[in-house]
Amino acid sequence: MGEVIPPSLLYSTLMKIAFATLDKALDIENRSGRQYYTARSLVTQGIHVSYIDELQDLNSLFYKGKAFLNNRVLRKFLPLPRYLWRKEPTVLRGYAAQVSDRLTSSHDLMLTDTVYPLSYLTCEQPVVIWTDATFAGMVDFYPGEKDLSQSSLEKGHKAEKAALDKVHLAIFSSAWAAQTAVEHYDIDPNKVHVVPFGANLEIRPQRTLSDIENLVDQRRDKDLNLLFIGVDWVRKGGEMALDIVDHLNTLGVKAALSILGCKPKIRADQRDYVNVLGYIPKNTPRGMKEIKRLLSTSHFLLLPSRADCAPRALCEANAFGVPALTTNVGGIPSIIRDGVNGKLFSVDAKAEDYSLNILKIINNEDEYERLALESFKEYRSRLNWGVAGAQVKHLCEELLA
Repeated sequence: MGEVIPPSLLYSTLMKIAFATLDKALDIENRSGRQYYTARSLVTQGIHVSYIDELQDLNSLFYKGKAFLNNRVLRKFLPLPRYLWRKEPTVLRGYAAQVSDRLTSSHDLMLTDTVYPLSYLTCEQPVVIWTDATFAGMVDFYPGEKDLSQSSLEKGHKAEKAALDKVHLAIFSSAWAAQTAVEHYDIDPNKVHVVPFGANLEIRPQRTLSDIENLVDQRRDKDLNLLFIGVDWVRKGGEMALDIVDHLNTLGVKAALSILGCKPKIRADQRDYVNVLGYIPKNTPRGMKEIKRLLSTSHFLLLPSRADCAPRALCEANAFGVPALTTNVGGIPSIIRDGVNGKLFSVDAKAEDYSLNILKIINNEDEYERLALESFKEYRSRLNWGVAGAQVKHLCEELLA
């Protein structure tokens, strides 16, 4: 009979990670559930995770006031550059101090999803970051990082460089983000790895190709259902999504668009085929059920983003065998493989380009089924949190070996 391992000894052999993040780590509503699912992906791998979360913005009142005055008031009247208060060394030192105070000798390593606590952090444990972008990648890409002041640029790059130099593992969700880290901050490529995030939904691990085939069969001979998911209507390309469904209907295609995550204004004539749902919470059984219903009954996900890092909506769509029609920007090409689990369009593509591609696919049932099944295969093989957590666990084990 094998030796029985006492629970106390078994617990002591678990890898113990401190997960540091600015927000409440176990709130599924924060940042679309990013921290929640990141932490859970590690816990399900048998890792003991303790949380250094809800970090306070210490000594930040002056800088927040400066940002409000500059960005929200004066920029309405004067051509002033944007100011980023979180790049101030005083604020960053406050985050680092809180993490240092809450780390203990029982932690094997510290993992974070953001550089903010790292620039001035001092600790004995190895440090790992698992995130979706660098400051260099965001500058002049996301609206909030455009037209920055010289001071914010210099402080931002300096802080990012210090943080990335400090980490022992820099894990990014896309090749794009990893490339910006190496090229702009000259960090050692050997410590850089790419591990995509998963779908931020509760999905049965027993789901099979047969389940997806049933969903595809249920979509046959139905009017074309398109789904847009996004809180940021402008950045996610919401107007383009409307143009696409408009164009399809002018071609005589009975196409409907459901808009999940926001409430944009639409024209009166669009109300016959555009359903504005607003935000549906994931932290209620009713909300989760409705989101799953929308995904199950949609033929395509439309996400013509102007700028994006790692939109989990793409993974969520693939989990239901829904191909994604999106743009070749930022980290999206590490999620969607052109012609495999969706289609990548130029950010300059027109609504007609999307419409013609949709018509080409839906007029060929075999091609649509292939695309839908391949979408699920991509989710099952690399776009789920189980696979992601296992890869990060392996990297951490190698680091500690």
